Amino acid sequence: MVRTLAFLFTATVCVAQPAAPVADRFTHIGVNDGLSQSSVTSIAQDRDGFMWFGTDDGLNRYDGVSFVVYRHIAGDSTSLLSSRIMDLHEDRHGTLWVGTQGGLQRLDRRSGLFHTVPGGPGTRDSPCGIIVRAVAETTDVTLWV
Repeated sequence: MVRTLAFLFTATVCVAQPAAPVADRFTHIGVNDGLSQSSVTSIAQDRDGFMWFGTDDGLNRYDGVSFVVYRHIAGDSTSLLSSRIMDLHEDRHGTLWVGTQGGLQRLDRRSGLFHTVPGGPGTRDSPCGIIVRAVAETTDVTLWV
């Protein structure tokens, strides 16, 4: 079961009679809960309700109860290029794009494997260098890196 994580909810209800005020609710999660590092560099929530946290020590998927942490594994081309996550973006098709200090990758959620964008921005054979600091999508489904 996937629970949506809420960081802050404030509600105002317009009705004829006054309603009871709704208190702000915060949920604090950290390294004691399984987050790979306390400094979070990027956050995204996907269409399934999972929260994704990028840190300098890996990509963290949170289901509202526990974490799955993805890190770079030396010699494994299907792991993250770098454990230092710079940005996260889920496109309109549900693909999670991960900008790292080592390049741009997409996550195959069925297999849990990462695929590097060959020759694309952020890869070693690109004139843009290897650090991907931001990923965004336009209305015409163009991915900007």
